[in-house]
Amino acid sequence: KLQKGEPFTLRQLPVLLRNPALIGVYVLIALYATAYYTGYSYIEPFLLQIAGLENDMVTIVLSVFGVASIVGSIMCSKLYPRFRFGFFRAITIGVPVALLLMHAAAGVGIAAIFGVVVLWGISAAAVSVVYQAEIINVSSDEEETVAMAFFSGIFNFGIGTGALLGGQVVNSLGIANVFYAGGAIGVASIAFCLLVAVARLKKYPVK
Repeated sequence: KLQKGEPFTLRQLPVLLRNPALIGVYVLIALYATAYYTGYSYIEPFLLQIAGLENDMVTIVLSVFGVASIVGSIMCSKLYPRFRFGFFRAITIGVPVALLLMHAAAGVGIAAIFGVVVLWGISAAAVSVVYQAEIINVSSDEEETVAMAFFSGIFNFGIGTGALLGGQVVNSLGIANVFYAGGAIGVASIAFCLLVAVARLKKYPVK
């Protein structure tokens, strides 16, 4: 049995949106998701056209990505409780670095591509868990459900925005540049993380 909390009402919404730490995570996830899906939405044609991989090898690359995501989840459970903000910073940096390295890796070969997608998969899986954990941590028991709903909506907004932006880059600059575009947005997420978000989250000890 769980203790019943007080219901969340619309009158509490302005209070929720005046939480600087919560808004910081929301801005971060918007930048992160947009950066991620600017590149990821076009990873298959990129690997086929720029890296010159065969269809079967593209499937293997995406499978390695998935396995790396599982590893990232396991690492998150071990490292995040012990190195909260160090781990937070590392995984936020990991995805943009992977995006920026993808084009270079495509020119080097399959081993380099595997290295990039492993970094990407580990970081991405951990980001999803850690950002949600921080939202729960900075929200009251009554606010948690609504705060997480906002998180989901912003993440999905980032998916759509990233895919749209990536499509514009592909049409105007060519698919070779799509990961650079995602990486540039990712650099903005790194700057916001290091300069704003972490400082706000440090005011909230782990529940």
